[in-house]
Amino acid sequence: MKKTKVIVSTLLLFPLLTSIVCAAPLTYSSTTGLIQKQSKSTVSDSVYSETNTGLPSGNDKIIKELVENRTSNSKVYLKEDGSYKAVITATPQHYEDSNGQFQDINLKLIDEADIDTTRPITSKQFILANQREGVTKLSKDRNVTSYRALQIPYDVKIPKDYSKGYSIGKGQDKLTFIPQDAATVTGSVYKNSIIYNSVWRETNVEIDVKENGLKETLVVQSEAAPHTFSFEVKGQLSNNFTSEEFVIKPAWLEDSVGNRRDVSQHLRREGNKTYIDFSYENTGLIYPLKIDPTVVVQPDSRTGKDAEISNYYYSLGRNFGSDTTAAIGHANDGTDRGFFVQFPINTFQGHVITSAQLKLYMFAISYPPAEFSTVNVHNVTSAWSEDTITWVNSFNIYESNSVAKITNISRDQANYWWNFDVTSLVSQWSNGSVTNNGMYLDNTATGYWNILTSEYSDASLRPQLVVNYVPDPPTAPVIISPSNGQILDGVSTIVWNASTDPLFVQSSLRYQIQLSTNGGANWSDIISLTNSGTVSYNYDFSGVTATTNAVIRIRGCNGEVYGNWGTSSNFTIKHNQPPNQPSNLSPGSDSLTSPLLIAGTSPALNWSFSDPDAGDTQSAYQIEIYNGSTLVKDSGWVSSSTSSYTVPISTLVPNVSYSWRVRTKDKKGAISAFSNSKYIKTNSLPTLSITSYSDGQIVPDNVLSFTWTYSDANGQTQSAYRVQGSKDNWASVNFDSGSVSGIATSFTTAPLANGQWDFRISVSDGMEWSQWRYRNDLQLPSNFEPNDTQSASFPVLYNTPYSTLISSSSDIDWYSYSPSQSGVDEVLLTVPAGLNYDVYIYDKNMNLLAFGARSPGVAEDIIYKVNSGTAEKYYIKVVGVGGNASTTAQYTLNVARMNLNYQTIYLYDENGNIKSKTTTVGN
Repeated sequence: MKKTKVIVSTLLLFPLLTSIVCAAPLTYSSTTGLIQKQSKSTVSDSVYSETNTGLPSGNDKIIKELVENRTSNSKVYLKEDGSYKAVITATPQHYEDSNGQFQDINLKLIDEADIDTTRPITSKQFILANQREGVTKLSKDRNVTSYRALQIPYDVKIPKDYSKGYSIGKGQDKLTFIPQDAATVTGSVYKNSIIYNSVWRETNVEIDVKENGLKETLVVQSEAAPHTFSFEVKGQLSNNFTSEEFVIKPAWLEDSVGNRRDVSQHLRREGNKTYIDFSYENTGLIYPLKIDPTVVVQPDSRTGKDAEISNYYYSLGRNFGSDTTAAIGHANDGTDRGFFVQFPINTFQGHVITSAQLKLYMFAISYPPAEFSTVNVHNVTSAWSEDTITWVNSFNIYESNSVAKITNISRDQANYWWNFDVTSLVSQWSNGSVTNNGMYLDNTATGYWNILTSEYSDASLRPQLVVNYVPDPPTAPVIISPSNGQILDGVSTIVWNASTDPLFVQSSLRYQIQLSTNGGANWSDIISLTNSGTVSYNYDFSGVTATTNAVIRIRGCNGEVYGNWGTSSNFTIKHNQPPNQPSNLSPGSDSLTSPLLIAGTSPALNWSFSDPDAGDTQSAYQIEIYNGSTLVKDSGWVSSSTSSYTVPISTLVPNVSYSWRVRTKDKKGAISAFSNSKYIKTNSLPTLSITSYSDGQIVPDNVLSFTWTYSDANGQTQSAYRVQGSKDNWASVNFDSGSVSGIATSFTTAPLANGQWDFRISVSDGMEWSQWRYRNDLQLPSNFEPNDTQSASFPVLYNTPYSTLISSSSDIDWYSYSPSQSGVDEVLLTVPAGLNYDVYIYDKNMNLLAFGARSPGVAEDIIYKVNSGTAEKYYIKVVGVGGNASTTAQYTLNVARMNLNYQTIYLYDENGNIKSKTTTVGN
């Protein structure tokens, strides 16, 4: 009985997403400049013990895997010498978890009823699939649940009942394959496989979860099995058998003795449904048969691939991209077989390659080779597809000269790794001088060598590209501060532009900072490594020896290797010196026993600031004032650049000796020594005692003669005096002698107006004036007589009312004064009721200037212009009109300055021109 086996395979890949982390703790090797771990990580012993036999890789001891450098198809290890080792495969090694981190693939199938959706490490694609389908909670009913794989780089959902159809998805793309006319069959699960028996007549089905997708095998047992298998396809599948993420490869068939044949693969659409039919021709084939259509993810630059080609007559145009094995060699009948392979290079691209090897596992010899043979590796010059490469279309796409080879291969040995030194070619891929289109292997001598491909079930035996490389170090940072000639002291900020790194983001880089005080001859660490992403660092230079030849250097660290040093220009470390002791203090003497006598109790204390550092200025000062050893006033620190301090009122008292001192701060806060003390004594105010008149005394004359006695506790003589009088209880001053210099202790007033007066006298000791001493309520008579003629006129003062009588019809009263300033004066004459008095104003030459002649009882108010000067004098005459007089009713005369206000009003026409102006004078 003939039997058939059908295989449907799906591969799902996804893009790289690498997380960068800066490692610590680290040490520095002075010989290599590389950062080395101080302790090992626990990783597979096989990885740590593995070496690149025969390759110049240096110290190949593995320290740990750099998990943050994983890609979907590669692992990267840190070696003891600080270099990296990348192991790259054509198929995925990792899946992306829910946090965007790459994790090792686990192919195990799990019943949805057993899935804990809160588990931390779950495939991102599993989560996206549930979100895409609106699933918030998985069913726990085992009668309806399906099988899922949680730790693979795609999502898969395989039903317990095969007839319901299985699905595979990535992102928003999903394809579901529903078998047509299939029996209701429950499968049996073992690890990553599920087997369904008797799905169709004489046909079993096996579905395997692989790193790169689902592999479905239809096992056709005999001639009685169907010759066409149909599946309804749900999802966006185009006529060229592709969707957004997937492609269905051309199907092939293989019988039990290795004969191969194409399988018809047809897409049909009926209404809104899509179907795919696989049909085969079994004539001449030996059962069981294999029919193997494969579904893979659309390839990109991060996808590896491999495929055999053969010029055997039935294989010339055939593609072997889905085969699990491949042959390399030549047969006597002229049949040649070769092998194409390509790996992604994004893991190491741009770095310096120290060694690289292509590893292929040779498991069998299928055609007797020569005793010893050679396998050559060639550089491929054109792009090719794993799904379409054949002997026919592969002519002239690789170089004839080999880039690597293995010689003296024994025909008596199998099941071991071939290691090809491809360092030169991989280096050219890395630096971009040669495009990575992969490699081609052949053997022109007789013999077939069988190797395992990337489709082989055991991932550890698939082809590998192992690359040892030194990661490009960060670029040298550019130091911004300190700059050329800059002067630093105390806490200063070192600033630089961030380094760049081909693999690491700037925010992950750390920096070593060193200082030299002798122009770079010797260096010491400021900090061994900063925090990640730092581009400035505060450092206290206070403890560093002063120098004009200081240099800073900085280099970046990406966690594994240091970059080149960036060096600053020379700068100066100059320590701030405190200000000099304040000088030029005033007021004060240097002698405690001879203090300087000062006026007042609120003196301004002054000093001079200086600093040994050029350009430094005062930022604050502190004043202390003592009475003997007792601190009277401490100003505390006053933030000010002013070198002067006014002692607050009520701090000092008169006639007391004090000392004071000051200290200062510069703009950096350094404090000077206190100044030498200065000694002062506050002045004692002079005193006087009025010895003339008594309060309330009735004085018989309008001219007063004041006398007083003078005394001063400091022995100072009188230098001036002042006498003032007021008729309105000091609301205004009606008489003022002004300050009169001299030692005289007497003063005679000018004739004063009658009425009640208050007087006061103050004396000066040359520094300060004494307190006022008063004589109050002196009564002056209305005795201005005789003043009946111009020559006997009574002198008057401004703003002083004079009250007296026109006692008879022949009585005439004359007054005179000299103006204090030129201008307009006013005479106001208040006339008793019923009496008619007139007033006349004359200049010094008796020219009549103005007069007032109003009705009886009406006050006279006269204004007139005056000139000032010692020779100027004006006369005022008051007379009774027609013999008006009274022996009891007094009139009052008052002379005042006239303050005039001028107001000018301008009129303009429509064009803005002045038409006229009017000026008025008002009081």
